[in-house]
Amino acid sequence: MSLVLQPFVGGQERWLNCCESFHDLSLIQTWEYAQAKAIAGNWQTERLMFEEGGEVVGLAQVMLRRPPLLRQGLAWINRGPLWRRSDAERWERLLAMAVMLKNYWVIERGFYLRLALPVAAENFPAEDFFRQGFGSTRDPGWVSMRLHLTGETQKLRQSLDQKWRNCLNKSERQGIEWSIGPDQESFGVFLAEYERMLSQKGFLTTMSPEFFKIWRSLQQPGKEFLAAVGRHQGAVAGAVLLARYGNTVEYLAGAFNEIGRRLNAGHFLIWRSIEWLKTHGVLCFDLGGADPERTPPGIFHFKAGVKGQPYRLAPELESYAGLISKVVRWRVNRARSAGAAGAGI
Repeated sequence: MSLVLQPFVGGQERWLNCCESFHDLSLIQTWEYAQAKAIAGNWQTERLMFEEGGEVVGLAQVMLRRPPLLRQGLAWINRGPLWRRSDAERWERLLAMAVMLKNYWVIERGFYLRLALPVAAENFPAEDFFRQGFGSTRDPGWVSMRLHLTGETQKLRQSLDQKWRNCLNKSERQGIEWSIGPDQESFGVFLAEYERMLSQKGFLTTMSPEFFKIWRSLQQPGKEFLAAVGRHQGAVAGAVLLARYGNTVEYLAGAFNEIGRRLNAGHFLIWRSIEWLKTHGVLCFDLGGADPERTPPGIFHFKAGVKGQPYRLAPELESYAGLISKVVRWRVNRARSAGAAGAGI
């Protein structure tokens, strides 16, 4: 195997065409997400590709953050590099890619490199990476659930948690009207409910209304957010926001007012969305984060009730060398420990 690491050549459309051929694609590695992060916060983006025999065999979207007046800083690769086009891919290829990234960012450029690889924690050969100079950050990998939409709709409904299904049954007797679409009006309804919820509950989140606005403005036609809106007797009861990539749709956020909570509008909109997605050829519905230890209990139990298949990605890795990268590492870890949304990463 002879891999070559070089800057990605091309724009948004080419990145989309390349990355959608990888099985391990996630929202974090989409062009629009990274651009929105760069616009909304103090981030820069670099995109790299791995070639073998003239063919693109891997992609890595890197988020960069530098302290003032310094050329070095944090190089954060979240759920990258993309490397798997089939289940037959061998670990050695991913390991070779990781070593190339370490040499490029740490050895050549003096950055602190942090890697959250897009691979399952189960059977992850961590020792192979440690032998190549990577260390453990002691931060666990991403945890969520996926509901595969290839089965019969009735069987999917029967597989719902009994209490969740009872809430759904109740909601269906309440006369809730609903709609789903990528249109600006539906998105605006979601934003209004979301802003109201954040204000009332005093939530602080990197997934702010402004960030969602920027993100949506960068999306290509046919790839926009889907907003599902529920109404009762003409009044908005709540809304949920869904994101599309590859053959997957991911739940981003939901916002429900007092009427919506009383009517179990959350259960209603999620299930109606699942039905709609299935009929429109979507193969997988990702619950967008469901960690029994980190997700707020109410949100976790709501998502768990859908009975998707849980998955956990490998723990995060790191590499650093030199005083500056050690200082950057200390600042990142301190922000993580303080619960400051991982310094926005």
